[in-house]
Amino acid sequence: MRRIAALALALACVLAPGCDGDSPTGPTTNDMTGTWTGTGTYPNMPFRLVLTQTGTTLRGDYSDQLDRSPSVGGTITFPTFAIVIDFGDGKLNITGTVVTARQAEGSMFTSALGNRLYPFTMTR
Repeated sequence: MRRIAALALALACVLAPGCDGDSPTGPTTNDMTGTWTGTGTYPNMPFRLVLTQTGTTLRGDYSDQLDRSPSVGGTITFPTFAIVIDFGDGKLNITGTVVTARQAEGSMFTSALGNRLYPFTMTR
C-alpha cells in the first residue's frame, strides 16, 4: 500500500505544473534576484551581476574582466530596470528590459567611455 501511495505522489508531482523547472521557487520575470552573466560589446565583457530585489529596489555586486564593485543599486518597474554600479572613481549605468525569467537585455554606458551605448544580453 505504501508503494502505491509513493508512486501516486510521484506521478502527481510529475503531472502538476508546480513541480517542473518553472516552479514558484525558480526565477520569475518580476524578480531579478539571482546571479546574472552578461555578454555584449562593452570592452570589459563578460560581466557577472549578483542581485537581490526587495520591492522595486535592486542591490548587489558586479564584476567583469577588469573591475569589481560591491556598490550596486537600482530600481525595477517591470519589465524595465535601471542599475548604477559605483566604482568610486566612476560609474557604470545599465538599463534594460526583463525578457524572460532567465534573460534580460539592454544597454550599458559610462562617462569614462563618452557615454557610448553598449548593448548587452544577460542570463541566469
